[in-house]
Amino acid sequence: MREILNDIKVSDIVSSVPILPSVLSAEEPLITIAFLLSVAKKSNALVKDAGGTLIGEVGTVELFNAFYPDYIEIWKRLYTIKLKDVARKIKFLIPEFPLGTYYYKLKDYKYSDAVVISNEKPISFITPYSLLKYYFLKSKIPDLKIDQIQSNLISVESNVTVREILSLMIEKWIRRVVIKGKVVDDRSLLEHGIFNMNYLSTLAKEPDTLLNMQVESIEGLLKDPDTYSKKDSIYEISKKVLNSEIGCAVSEDYKYIITPYDIAVKPYI
Repeated sequence: MREILNDIKVSDIVSSVPILPSVLSAEEPLITIAFLLSVAKKSNALVKDAGGTLIGEVGTVELFNAFYPDYIEIWKRLYTIKLKDVARKIKFLIPEFPLGTYYYKLKDYKYSDAVVISNEKPISFITPYSLLKYYFLKSKIPDLKIDQIQSNLISVESNVTVREILSLMIEKWIRRVVIKGKVVDDRSLLEHGIFNMNYLSTLAKEPDTLLNMQVESIEGLLKDPDTYSKKDSIYEISKKVLNSEIGCAVSEDYKYIITPYDIAVKPYI
C-alpha cells in the first residue's frame, strides 16, 4: 500500500469524497462552532481573519478544551471566547500533491485532518473517514491484520456523568467510550447532551446540573455499536465502520475498537 500512495493524488480523494469546509470569522464567539457541530452536524470549521486569510481550524477538541478542567461560567465563556483564541494550526495540501504528502505532514502532528486549497481557497477536508471511503470505493482497502490496527477500548461505569466523560475524552485523547455495551461519542455528547435544545436553558442557568447528569439518563446519547470478529476481513470491518452512526466497530468482547483512523491512517505514519 505504501508504494501506491504516491500514485494517488490528493485530487482523487477530493473528487470521490468531497468534504466542503465551513469558514467562520475569527471574531465569532465559541458558541458558533458549538451549534455548527451539534445542529448542522459539521465535523470541523476553518477560521479566517478580517482580510479573508485562513488562520486556523476548530472542532470538538477545541470546544471541549475551552472549558477543561474548569467548567465555571461555561455559558458566559461560550460568548466571550472567540474562535481566533482557540483555533489550531492548519495543515494545507494542494490537489496536485501525491497522497503520500498527507501522511508525511501528519507524521508528527496530533490531529488527522488536512485542508485542500485551490486558487487560495479551501475546497475540501482530507480526513481518515474520506480516505477510508475512497479506499473502499476504489477497492484499495489495505491488506492488514486486525491485531495490527485495533485500539484499546475504554469502558466506564454506568453512573458516569457528562463532566466525567468530557474530562476522560480530553485527558485520554479519545472520541468514544463504552458504557454497559453501548458507545457514547464526542459528537453525540454535543448533539444530544450539552447543546441539545432541551438542555440549553439548564446549561445557561445551572451548568452543574447538566454536567453532573448521568450519561445513561440522556435520551439518544448512547448508541449500539457494530461488532467485528477476528474472522472478519478488513474490507468487511471497513464497511461496518463506514456505515456506523458513530464511525467505528468494536470487537465482540468489547475490548478493542477500530475507526477510520486505525485502517486508513495509523499503519502509514
